[in-house]
Amino acid sequence: MDELCHQCLNVKNYNHIFHHFNFSVKTKTPGSTDWTSELYFAEVKTMFRQKVYFCWPLEPNENGMKIFSYVTY
Repeated sequence: MDELCHQCLNVKNYNHIFHHFNFSVKTKTPGSTDWTSELYFAEVKTMFRQKVYFCWPLEPNENGMKIFSYVTY
């Protein structure tokens, strides 16, 4: 992980908890000296004592809110 850009905790009720993250990851192509940074959205969702993990790459102009609306409901 390169940088944690944003995180938030959303508690709908005791059995419905979401933790959202936007973070960047630096990668380097084998044989190259150039590093690139890519933005990701991740969610850890606890529903009825079970954790569900979701991670998705974002476009550079996205902030994660578009995906946030799809995965939380």
